[in-house]
Amino acid sequence: MHLDDDAVLWSAGENDRADRPMLVMMHGYASNEGDLFSLAPYLPLEAAIASLRGPLTQPPGYAWYPLTGRASGRVLFGTDLGPAELNGEAGAVAEAVETVGSWIEAHAGTAPVALLGFSQGGAMALELMRARPERYACAVVLSGFAIERPVPGDAGLTSRMPPVFWGRGADDTVVSAAAVASTADWMRGHVAVEEHVYPGLGHGVERAELSEVSLFLRAHLR
Repeated sequence: MHLDDDAVLWSAGENDRADRPMLVMMHGYASNEGDLFSLAPYLPLEAAIASLRGPLTQPPGYAWYPLTGRASGRVLFGTDLGPAELNGEAGAVAEAVETVGSWIEAHAGTAPVALLGFSQGGAMALELMRARPERYACAVVLSGFAIERPVPGDAGLTSRMPPVFWGRGADDTVVSAAAVASTADWMRGHVAVEEHVYPGLGHGVERAELSEVSLFLRAHLR
Protein backbone atom coordinates (compact mmCIF):
# COMPACT_ATOMS: atom_id res chain seq x y z
CA MET A 1 0.00 0.00 0.00
CA HIS A 2 1.36 3.43 -0.89
CA LEU A 3 0.25 7.01 -1.43
CA ASP A 4 0.53 8.64 -4.84
CA ASP A 5 2.75 11.70 -4.32
CA ASP A 6 1.68 13.07 -7.69
CA ALA A 7 -1.95 13.09 -6.55
CA VAL A 8 -1.35 15.22 -3.44
CA LEU A 9 -2.87 18.69 -3.66
CA TRP A 10 -0.84 21.38 -1.88
CA SER A 11 -1.88 24.89 -0.90
CA ALA A 12 1.73 26.08 -1.15
CA GLY A 13 4.72 25.33 -3.32
CA GLU A 14 7.63 23.33 -1.96
CA ASN A 15 9.73 26.42 -1.28
CA ASP A 16 6.88 28.03 0.66
CA ARG A 17 6.24 25.08 2.98
CA ALA A 18 9.39 25.26 5.09
CA ASP A 19 8.91 26.17 8.77
CA ARG A 20 5.13 26.18 8.44
CA PRO A 21 2.72 23.90 10.27
CA MET A 22 1.00 21.29 8.11
CA LEU A 23 -2.68 20.43 7.82
CA VAL A 24 -3.21 16.96 6.34
CA MET A 25 -6.62 16.31 4.71
CA MET A 26 -8.15 12.87 4.18
CA HIS A 27 -11.31 12.48 2.11
CA GLY A 28 -14.25 10.16 2.64
CA TYR A 29 -14.89 6.70 1.23
CA ALA A 30 -15.18 6.60 -2.59
CA SER A 31 -14.17 10.26 -2.86
CA ASN A 32 -10.89 11.93 -3.89
CA GLU A 33 -8.29 14.49 -2.88
CA GLY A 34 -10.10 17.36 -4.61
CA ASP A 35 -13.16 17.06 -2.38
CA LEU A 36 -11.76 18.44 0.87
CA PHE A 37 -9.19 20.62 -0.88
CA SER A 38 -12.08 22.77 -2.10
CA LEU A 39 -12.50 23.83 1.55
CA ALA A 40 -8.96 25.24 1.76
CA PRO A 41 -9.97 28.90 1.13
CA TYR A 42 -12.13 28.77 4.28
CA LEU A 43 -9.31 27.51 6.52
CA PRO A 44 -6.29 29.27 8.04
CA LEU A 45 -3.67 29.83 5.37
CA GLU A 46 -0.81 29.93 7.88
CA ALA A 47 -0.63 26.15 7.54
CA ALA A 48 0.58 24.34 4.44
CA ILE A 49 -2.39 22.18 3.45
CA ALA A 50 -1.83 18.75 1.89
CA SER A 51 -4.89 16.88 0.62
CA LEU A 52 -4.11 13.19 0.15
CA ARG A 53 -5.66 10.55 -2.10
CA GLY A 54 -6.61 7.26 -0.46
CA PRO A 55 -4.38 4.32 -1.47
CA LEU A 56 -7.24 2.01 -2.52
CA THR A 57 -9.34 2.39 -5.66
CA GLN A 58 -13.03 2.51 -4.74
CA PRO A 59 -15.17 3.75 -7.67
CA PRO A 60 -16.04 6.48 -8.25
CA GLY A 61 -13.02 7.47 -6.17
CA TYR A 62 -10.66 6.09 -3.53
CA ALA A 63 -10.67 4.78 0.04
CA TRP A 64 -8.33 4.35 3.00
CA TYR A 65 -9.43 0.83 3.91
CA PRO A 66 -12.17 -1.56 2.70
CA LEU A 67 -15.55 -1.53 4.41
CA THR A 68 -17.12 -4.76 5.56
CA GLY A 69 -20.48 -6.53 5.63
CA ARG A 70 -23.35 -4.86 3.78
CA ALA A 71 -21.23 -1.74 3.32
CA SER A 72 -18.59 -3.54 1.24
CA GLY A 73 -18.20 -2.68 -2.41
CA ARG A 74 -19.93 0.70 -2.28
CA VAL A 75 -21.26 3.29 0.12
CA LEU A 76 -24.94 2.78 0.80
CA PHE A 77 -25.96 6.41 1.11
CA GLY A 78 -29.21 6.77 3.00
CA THR A 79 -28.50 3.62 5.03
CA ASP A 80 -27.37 3.85 8.66
CA LEU A 81 -24.01 2.09 8.93
CA GLY A 82 -23.14 0.77 12.36
CA PRO A 83 -19.74 0.27 14.02
CA ALA A 84 -19.26 -3.25 12.68
CA GLU A 85 -19.65 -2.07 9.08
CA LEU A 86 -17.62 1.12 9.45
CA ASN A 87 -14.69 -0.43 11.34
CA GLY A 88 -13.10 -2.36 8.50
CA GLU A 89 -10.63 -5.21 8.99
CA ALA A 90 -8.06 -4.39 11.68
CA GLY A 91 -5.04 -5.33 9.56
CA ALA A 92 -6.16 -3.13 6.66
CA VAL A 93 -6.73 -0.18 8.99
CA ALA A 94 -3.31 -0.62 10.59
CA GLU A 95 -1.65 -0.77 7.17
CA ALA A 96 -3.41 2.43 6.08
CA VAL A 97 -2.32 4.20 9.26
CA GLU A 98 1.29 3.10 8.75
CA THR A 99 1.21 4.27 5.12
CA VAL A 100 -0.18 7.71 5.87
CA GLY A 101 1.93 8.16 8.99
CA SER A 102 5.11 7.39 7.06
CA TRP A 103 4.12 9.87 4.36
CA ILE A 104 3.57 12.59 6.95
CA GLU A 105 6.94 11.99 8.56
CA ALA A 106 8.65 12.14 5.18
CA HIS A 107 7.06 15.49 4.31
CA ALA A 108 6.41 17.34 7.57
CA GLY A 109 9.80 17.03 9.23
CA THR A 110 9.54 18.53 12.72
CA ALA A 111 6.69 20.91 11.87
CA PRO A 112 3.46 20.77 13.91
CA VAL A 113 0.82 18.69 12.14
CA ALA A 114 -2.98 18.81 12.33
CA LEU A 115 -5.27 16.19 10.79
CA LEU A 116 -8.59 16.85 9.07
CA GLY A 117 -10.77 14.06 7.75
CA PHE A 118 -14.28 13.59 6.47
CA SER A 119 -16.25 10.39 7.21
CA GLN A 120 -13.77 7.51 6.72
CA GLY A 121 -11.03 10.14 6.55
CA GLY A 122 -12.16 11.32 9.98
CA ALA A 123 -11.72 7.79 11.29
CA MET A 124 -8.22 7.84 9.82
CA ALA A 125 -7.44 11.11 11.60
CA LEU A 126 -8.33 9.51 14.92
CA GLU A 127 -6.40 6.34 14.09
CA LEU A 128 -3.25 8.31 13.27
CA MET A 129 -3.57 10.18 16.56
CA ARG A 130 -4.06 6.87 18.39
CA ALA A 131 -0.94 5.42 16.78
CA ARG A 132 1.27 8.40 17.71
CA PRO A 133 -0.43 10.58 20.34
CA GLU A 134 2.61 12.81 20.76
CA ARG A 135 2.95 13.67 17.06
CA TYR A 136 -0.24 15.55 16.20
CA ALA A 137 -1.29 18.93 17.51
CA CYS A 138 -5.01 18.39 16.95
CA ALA A 139 -7.56 16.71 14.71
CA VAL A 140 -10.76 17.74 12.93
CA VAL A 141 -13.30 14.96 12.36
CA LEU A 142 -16.17 15.92 10.03
CA SER A 143 -19.11 13.47 9.80
CA GLY A 144 -16.64 10.88 11.05
CA PHE A 145 -16.44 8.16 13.65
CA ALA A 146 -14.08 6.26 15.91
CA ILE A 147 -13.15 2.71 14.94
CA GLU A 148 -13.90 0.16 17.66
CA ARG A 149 -10.65 -1.72 18.16
CA PRO A 150 -7.93 -1.90 20.84
CA VAL A 151 -4.89 0.24 20.08
CA PRO A 152 -1.75 0.25 22.27
CA GLY A 153 -1.42 4.02 21.86
CA ASP A 154 -4.76 4.67 23.55
CA ALA A 155 -3.16 4.86 26.99
CA GLY A 156 -0.80 7.58 25.77
CA LEU A 157 -3.69 9.35 24.10
CA THR A 158 -5.68 9.42 27.32
CA SER A 159 -2.73 10.88 29.22
CA ARG A 160 -2.40 13.70 26.67
CA MET A 161 -6.09 14.32 25.83
CA PRO A 162 -5.30 16.18 22.56
CA PRO A 163 -7.93 18.57 21.14
CA VAL A 164 -10.38 17.12 18.61
CA PHE A 165 -13.12 18.99 16.75
CA TRP A 166 -16.01 16.64 15.97
CA GLY A 167 -18.60 18.14 13.65
CA ARG A 168 -21.61 16.25 12.34
CA GLY A 169 -25.03 16.82 10.88
CA ALA A 170 -28.13 16.17 12.95
CA ASP A 171 -29.70 14.59 9.84
CA ASP A 172 -26.79 12.33 8.86
CA THR A 173 -28.27 9.09 7.52
CA VAL A 174 -24.96 7.39 6.68
CA VAL A 175 -23.33 7.08 10.11
CA SER A 176 -25.86 5.36 12.39
CA ALA A 177 -26.96 6.53 15.82
CA ALA A 178 -25.17 3.50 17.29
CA ALA A 179 -21.89 4.53 15.62
CA VAL A 180 -22.36 8.12 16.81
CA ALA A 181 -22.99 6.92 20.37
CA SER A 182 -19.95 4.64 20.44
CA THR A 183 -17.79 7.42 18.96
CA ALA A 184 -18.99 9.87 21.60
CA ASP A 185 -18.17 7.41 24.37
CA TRP A 186 -14.71 6.76 22.98
CA MET A 187 -13.87 10.42 22.39
CA ARG A 188 -14.92 11.55 25.85
CA GLY A 189 -12.56 9.04 27.39
CA HIS A 190 -9.54 9.65 25.14
CA VAL A 191 -9.45 13.19 23.73
CA ALA A 192 -10.52 16.73 24.59
CA VAL A 193 -13.47 16.75 22.22
CA GLU A 194 -15.35 19.80 20.99
CA GLU A 195 -18.59 18.36 19.68
CA HIS A 196 -20.66 20.40 17.22
CA VAL A 197 -24.00 19.20 15.85
CA TYR A 198 -25.59 21.14 12.97
CA PRO A 199 -29.40 21.03 12.57
CA GLY A 200 -30.60 20.26 9.05
CA LEU A 201 -27.19 19.01 7.90
CA GLY A 202 -26.81 15.49 6.55
CA HIS A 203 -23.58 13.66 5.73
CA GLY A 204 -21.73 16.77 4.65
CA VAL A 205 -20.10 20.06 5.66
CA GLU A 206 -21.62 23.55 5.87
CA ARG A 207 -20.27 27.12 5.99
CA ALA A 208 -20.98 27.69 9.69
CA GLU A 209 -19.05 24.53 10.51
CA LEU A 210 -16.05 25.69 8.50
CA SER A 211 -15.96 28.96 10.42
CA GLU A 212 -15.76 27.02 13.68
CA VAL A 213 -13.15 24.65 12.26
CA SER A 214 -11.04 27.63 11.28
CA LEU A 215 -11.21 29.05 14.80
CA PHE A 216 -10.29 25.66 16.23
CA LEU A 217 -7.24 25.30 13.99
CA ARG A 218 -6.06 28.83 14.74
CA ALA A 219 -6.23 28.01 18.45
CA HIS A 220 -4.44 24.67 18.34
CA LEU A 221 -2.13 24.61 15.29
CA ARG A 222 0.63 27.11 16.00
